[in-house]
Amino acid sequence: MGTTQDTLPDSAEVAQLLRASDAPADRIALQCAQGALTYDALLTQARTLAAALHTRCGEAPHIGVAMTRGPDAFVAMLAILLAGGKCVPIDTSYPLAYQRRAFATAGCTLVLTDAPTDAFECPAHAFDTLAEARAARPLDQPRAGAPGFVLFTSGTTGTPKGVVLELAALIAATRSFGARTQVGAGSVVAQYAGLSFDASVLEFLLAFVHRATLNIVSAAARVEPETLAQELETAAVTHLILPAAVAPYLPLRKSYALQAIIFVGDTLEERVFHDWAAIYPTFNGYGPTEGAICTSLHRVTPGAPVDLGTPLDHVRVRIGGKEDRELLIGGPGIATGYIQNAAQTSARFRPDAEGSVWYHSGDRVRQDPQTGALRFAGRFDFQAKVNGTRIETLALESTLVAVAGIEAAAVLACPGPDGQKFLAAFVASQGAPKTVEAAARTAISDTFPAGHMPSVFTVLPRLPLTRNQKIDRNALLEALGQPNAHLGDDPARAAFLAELRRPDCDETANFFHEGGNSIGAMRLLSALEAQTGRHVAVKDFRAAPTIAGLRALLDEGRDAPIEIMRHQRSGDELPLSVQQNTAWYLHRQDPQSKAYLAEAVHHFSGPLDIDALHDALQDLFDAHEIYRTTFHDRAGVPVQRIHPAHAVSFPRIDAAGTAPEDRETVLQDIIDKHLPGIPDLGKLPLANFALVSFGETEHAFIHQEHHIVHDGWGGSAFTAELLNRYHKRVDPAFDYTLPQPAQYSDFLLTQQAWLTSPAAQAQIDYWRDQLDGAPQSVAIFGKASTAPGFAGGTYGSIFRVRSGARARPPARAWGSRPLPLPPPC
Repeated sequence: MGTTQDTLPDSAEVAQLLRASDAPADRIALQCAQGALTYDALLTQARTLAAALHTRCGEAPHIGVAMTRGPDAFVAMLAILLAGGKCVPIDTSYPLAYQRRAFATAGCTLVLTDAPTDAFECPAHAFDTLAEARAARPLDQPRAGAPGFVLFTSGTTGTPKGVVLELAALIAATRSFGARTQVGAGSVVAQYAGLSFDASVLEFLLAFVHRATLNIVSAAARVEPETLAQELETAAVTHLILPAAVAPYLPLRKSYALQAIIFVGDTLEERVFHDWAAIYPTFNGYGPTEGAICTSLHRVTPGAPVDLGTPLDHVRVRIGGKEDRELLIGGPGIATGYIQNAAQTSARFRPDAEGSVWYHSGDRVRQDPQTGALRFAGRFDFQAKVNGTRIETLALESTLVAVAGIEAAAVLACPGPDGQKFLAAFVASQGAPKTVEAAARTAISDTFPAGHMPSVFTVLPRLPLTRNQKIDRNALLEALGQPNAHLGDDPARAAFLAELRRPDCDETANFFHEGGNSIGAMRLLSALEAQTGRHVAVKDFRAAPTIAGLRALLDEGRDAPIEIMRHQRSGDELPLSVQQNTAWYLHRQDPQSKAYLAEAVHHFSGPLDIDALHDALQDLFDAHEIYRTTFHDRAGVPVQRIHPAHAVSFPRIDAAGTAPEDRETVLQDIIDKHLPGIPDLGKLPLANFALVSFGETEHAFIHQEHHIVHDGWGGSAFTAELLNRYHKRVDPAFDYTLPQPAQYSDFLLTQQAWLTSPAAQAQIDYWRDQLDGAPQSVAIFGKASTAPGFAGGTYGSIFRVRSGARARPPARAWGSRPLPLPPPC
């Protein structure tokens, strides 16, 4: 499946790309909060370091990178490639034992670090103090060798597997990926992934190959969605590759410059895909590390099914076996195997009858009989993706049974109530449960990265067995049950325990020490916000990650902001909002009344381009659905109907020669004649205009519209946008970014959803309590306000403050109500 190019870039093309002579010297290559590197600075530093590495390590070296994620780490990666070597990046947050095993397995002759250390079997040198790097002559040309990467994934025995990827294959994948997602020299690619994740290599090469800018987000942004959103806006990031597990928690309605957002690493609820796709070009990315990091891409269409997409260039896929339906990945772009692991390589990378090698992914897929599209349908083995991290549960089990006192172990990747998986560990032991659990957690934290820690530990005297005397994993899954998500009188405690899937926990227990992780924290706070309407930032919870701390944060927290999701509607006919219902009801009492019309006159002095004004108004009507909306009675139920278009027109009235002192009278006469009102809400337009010219340089633009379209606050926004659009029409160079607004229908649907929330119910309950026993009507202008209408009257009189105060009691006695007004300016 898929059209595949059978050749990869040759060594000369790879060398030319690494040389980067086509990159403008002053273009920003890497940037972060601490500063930026131009392409000239990046290449100078990388070539100097490459010369030092080649002098020390010789031809085709394998060099480790154990550095903090930042510009220096990516300079190091590029230097290793220029030296003709394989780069072996490992996240410094991983256990030291894991790092040692990985670098030893990869056969590293040197490890680049942030600071001097003797922690590894091979020599380690600090990036900024490598002596030869200061004195060496920079490499003029990339060295011949086998540049590429060795990227480690979890192994079934507890020893990580090093996937060998040639740079030529990665360049081919990156070019195809960039073409699909429209990456160019002006793009800003976010660098989000940790260095041990294959996505970090994809991000780096995506920017470098296309001579774009790599924007390295902060460590805080990787665990705090609010911070990530702010940094994406500030840096004007155009391309973001994001773990699917983070997608539900990243604020959607922001001023992002995104031209593509690609969700990877796990399955995701289609609704979330569709929400993003309604606003930004959105992709579902699929691919194991062995399949060139990204094997296929699917462009998401709002409302349409989401599948695995079509393969990138240099990769092809097919389904193996009628029963198994395992996805096989082939082509010249796949990995060459696992380093120093012939058994695993031969098991996973198998030739077919024609000699073509296919990687057996272990992913079960199903194919749409109509479209041929492939969809993920689970795994054959005990490998799982949990919060975007690839985990071999058998490796965890091997580590657990090595712990003294544990006789047997099973680790399951279990589906949570939101569809996201979590790890549950079951161990057989006769020891005290808390002691056994503590020992088990220590063994895993000393051996694996943090994302491998099970959320739940259950200690049993023995594990259930099947008839074949194997661990009965289905019985364990059924016994696990579901957490009680009812928040009760202590929502902080209940939500905390529900996320950890525990019946109880100490008030001061650290969420992250008890099996929680950054994705779990996002999920916990999101659930708590949905239930209570109170917002707690992830960064604040990370500073106080206990039940007591969460309770205090919840008490101090602010009401959660209501995010208006754009492009929500699926049809053209919708109910009315609360505010529209009020305007509709009052209009029905007296359709001829002007009481709910807004009228304004905008005066223009100087030359006026009338055609540009008309076009600006048309642009505004095209941009805002509410100006193309009518209102109707459907069997006693009011509805609004959104029309696809409306041609704007307005009368142009010549009033030249009118004396300045008579203009107000003339304008009022014109309003009465040309804008008599809007009696029918079922016909467009519900906003009328007229242009009155008193001369070549004096004009008045009359604006009349029904309040069901918008209120007074909206009128100010209308005027500002109309004038800005007019200036943009007259002068295309005018500095104005055309808005991409949320539509009124988005507000309506958001309001309807919010009115069913606990926060709305709490407000309703509050006001019911406050108004309990209050009179049903009050006297205004001598009549009770139990019936609508505009009967009554006013009488104007000027009082001094003291006199006005004395006038209030007798006025009330007469059935009138004083309405104080500010003095005229």
